[in-house]
Amino acid sequence: MQPASLNFVVREPGESVRLRLHLLTPMLGGGPEQGKPDPEQPFRAKSIRGQLRWWYRRVIQVADAKELWEREAALFGSAGRDADDTTPGKVRIAVDQGPPGARKAVNALEQHRYAWGLFAKEAATNEVVLSHSALVTVSGLDPDALAALAAWLYFGGIGARTRRGFGSLRWVEEAGHLPSYEETARRLAKGCGLRIAGGSGVTVLRHGRLPVASEAGWSKAAMDAWKEALAWYEAFRKGNLQPGLSRAPRGPESHSRWPEANSVRLRQRQRQTREAEVQEAVFPRASLGLPMAVRSAPKSVHSFNNVELEVEGGGRWPSTVITKAVFRGEAVEPTIAVLRGGGPRPDEVVSRGGRTFHADSLSAKGFPTEWFDGRKFQTIPEIEGNTARDKLISYLKYAKRQNAKAWEEVK
Repeated sequence: MQPASLNFVVREPGESVRLRLHLLTPMLGGGPEQGKPDPEQPFRAKSIRGQLRWWYRRVIQVADAKELWEREAALFGSAGRDADDTTPGKVRIAVDQGPPGARKAVNALEQHRYAWGLFAKEAATNEVVLSHSALVTVSGLDPDALAALAAWLYFGGIGARTRRGFGSLRWVEEAGHLPSYEETARRLAKGCGLRIAGGSGVTVLRHGRLPVASEAGWSKAAMDAWKEALAWYEAFRKGNLQPGLSRAPRGPESHSRWPEANSVRLRQRQRQTREAEVQEAVFPRASLGLPMAVRSAPKSVHSFNNVELEVEGGGRWPSTVITKAVFRGEAVEPTIAVLRGGGPRPDEVVSRGGRTFHADSLSAKGFPTEWFDGRKFQTIPEIEGNTARDKLISYLKYAKRQNAKAWEEVK
């Protein structure tokens, strides 16, 4: 039997879609109090509306900001200074919550690899919803809003840290139809430059597509897929492992080939390691999202004071990388998706902790130049580019050439 997600067709404008939503991966936060789930309504209509607005801006191809705002306001509503200026919007969202699901403290999850997707303060203070379901009806949809709904379901989630795979969803259609995964990915590729690793059962991830034969099997398959996607992105972020390897280098060879640690040493006037030496403070991975921690190994001749990079003024810079388990009808797939988008300016990136300093550059040119192949470091010229996003895309292309199974790229 074909997955239901491959049989979706677009309905006429104004149609309704009714879905039975289920959590695939643990949900973090999502309630009215930041970082906390709502004990009575984990799936809140207000949160879903906010997600749909965000994805609507990614699927619609409107260059004029005023026109985009007017179209978004007509669909999803707008808040004015008084009641006369407030419009409700055409899209209506109704949520019928299922019974309360299981919860667990986040720090109980730290033994698992997916805890890498958390900030330290989240791992120390929050709890997650492990399971929940709700009947969600979305009405008043035109084709663009319908595409946004599909984009949210496939590539987004519910709650916080959805780009790291928390709060991913699966669903059963009870009324109406959605665009297919392939159609949604192509539309996002045009709208926001989405590039996808994984998909259509063609993937270099070890598990590939994970079929699910029973209701009880969803959680394990989703967790395996999620951890697999996170492992690949983690290896890239650490800057030492070639794609697909799990054996990390040890000792001095474990030093990252990214330049951020040496940039901190330069600013703190500490001795640099020979790997990725710098003459200025270069922080290319800051363009993939902030805040970003730069940590030092203790009791080393190369030790430095730990710092955290952030947007000046204490702000965050949203990540352009999505790592998650994607629901594909009767299976889940580990997926890495890269959105188009530049990072902050170097003068907007500031350190917190110890002596404050700004970044000189976010360029990734020349970093990393070597990757550990399980025995030694070697230069891989194919992994190239001037930004960290360019590096990530070429890293995925390298994996495509080097493995029997390939990354699917939506062009």
